[in-house]
Amino acid sequence: MYLHNWEDWFHFFTGFLAFITFSAGLVLSSPSKIPILFWFSLFSPILVPLCMYSLFFSVIGALYAIGKTIMWLKNPKGQLHTFPAEIYETHEFSDGLHYESIVDSLPTYLYEKQPRDSDNTCSICKEEVQLGEVMALLPVCVHSFHKTCIDPWLITNMTCPICRCRVDQEIPREVLVFSEY
Repeated sequence: MYLHNWEDWFHFFTGFLAFITFSAGLVLSSPSKIPILFWFSLFSPILVPLCMYSLFFSVIGALYAIGKTIMWLKNPKGQLHTFPAEIYETHEFSDGLHYESIVDSLPTYLYEKQPRDSDNTCSICKEEVQLGEVMALLPVCVHSFHKTCIDPWLITNMTCPICRCRVDQEIPREVLVFSEY
């Protein structure tokens, strides 16, 4: 008998259960003077397979859990939950830039209310920007945020919170021309 895959094991196991159930039914079907044997003979066609299936699937579940645990221990980077200390480690991106160099290179300015400013709220913290607060400008899309809000944002996301353009991409020529004025 060759049991190479789970289907073979399943068919072997169900055949074995059918044999046990049939045998128990034959042995216990004769009338008995002991009441417990009578009740057992009545319910054995249901109880024996139920217990065997429960045992079978419990063993399969335990083996699956052990396998998943071993895989998790072999690959600690594949954890679902990260601790805050791990979030603030240096992230290296595909082009070799570190987020610190990108954050440090962002242009900053002190906020002054302009007559054309209709919306003066920071999109990250949703608070109104006050006069004299330090703001950081994302050069690619020209969106600005509180410096204290955009720095933590860029640690986990290298995209603009509003338009989702990548912050580490090359600055378009239009922005360079615009910034000269």
